[in-house]
Amino acid sequence: MENLNKKDLDIQAAVLNLSCMQEQVLASYRRVRAKAALALVSPRAQQLMAQYGMELQTASTLLVPEGCQLAMQNGTAALQKGQTVSQPTVLVVNGTLTLHPDCQDALESYAAVQVNGELVYPMGMEGMLGRIQVNGSRQAYRPDAVLLDKITLDRTFLLRAAQGAKYDAAKLVALEENVDWSLAASKQLDFRVEKAVLRNSAMESLLGCINPEAKVVEVPDGMFYTRQNQLDKGLLLQSRRIFADGNFAIDAEQAPLAARLEQLTVTGTLRLDERLADWAEKAAVKARRLELVDARGDCLEDIGCLEISRAMLEQAEFGLRIEDCASVEFDEDIPPELLREKIRSIHDCASVEGTAEQLAAVRAVCRDVADISARTPSRTSSRINQRDLDTVRITAASYTL
Repeated sequence: MENLNKKDLDIQAAVLNLSCMQEQVLASYRRVRAKAALALVSPRAQQLMAQYGMELQTASTLLVPEGCQLAMQNGTAALQKGQTVSQPTVLVVNGTLTLHPDCQDALESYAAVQVNGELVYPMGMEGMLGRIQVNGSRQAYRPDAVLLDKITLDRTFLLRAAQGAKYDAAKLVALEENVDWSLAASKQLDFRVEKAVLRNSAMESLLGCINPEAKVVEVPDGMFYTRQNQLDKGLLLQSRRIFADGNFAIDAEQAPLAARLEQLTVTGTLRLDERLADWAEKAAVKARRLELVDARGDCLEDIGCLEISRAMLEQAEFGLRIEDCASVEFDEDIPPELLREKIRSIHDCASVEGTAEQLAAVRAVCRDVADISARTPSRTSSRINQRDLDTVRITAASYTL
């Protein structure tokens, strides 16, 4: 009878700290369920979870000392010599973590370190990296080099650089015109980068100063370099000769702007409304890959969790295009026939969820979707409402139980 009066506890968190968990907390609930991207679990917490049947779904788990503290940083963070912590602490960085030379004492003072993004570390410290869990990329730099986020080469940079200076960065950009690039070679400058974007006139002078394994993008003189992925008026104000590094898109509504382009080069995929196919054949357009798309319909893009209802589909006269969303979910009352009629495309989304019949209707228009998962139909509304009354729900970026 006592158990019938207890409620369930549902927790959803990006980071869940269970290292401080007390037995009386678990004992006060009928059932405890938790979902997290990262869970910090102590040996004592493992025992309690097994004893009380706690359900835990997690992408990764770190075994840490009991009572461990959580230090979370978003964006950029760095570890330097002497920056130690006195209490057992887990450092979670959502972004970029830079390790400075001789920071071993700071790194060893943490119980664990997780990086969701990029780890930047000095060469020679590879033996210490086993303490760091990295979900993303790693970039090594030379301890005797100047470490920069990005190297923008221009006349001022070259004049100020010391003889024989070394520079490390993810990217180097040299796009100014009428610069004496031979200064880099005469000063014996040494650049180590992952990618170099060079003006055509700078290639001969700068290539010898850049590590040979770097990816090189050559930009013709007179063209405007951009990482922008869509044509607009602002871009045309810069130049009518565009060099787009990456993917690029032009919709039918932008046809008047496209007509003003004198030259367009795209290093990735050029996505064109199919109504612009004739223009592309006649214009000075170059692309690694050309993709003609049926761009009719409303576009829903850059949405974290997108829930599609039947009303949304019925009101979309020309259908829906869905792009760059973390997750897409279809309400259960949407018939597959309506989805087949109204969903024109689903591009670059992490997950798409619906019933098996719904997913069968949209699978053909999915492109670059990481996960397509069928869900079972939910229980009746009365049972759902009763469960809501009997459940304590907690949603947080980080949570300590």
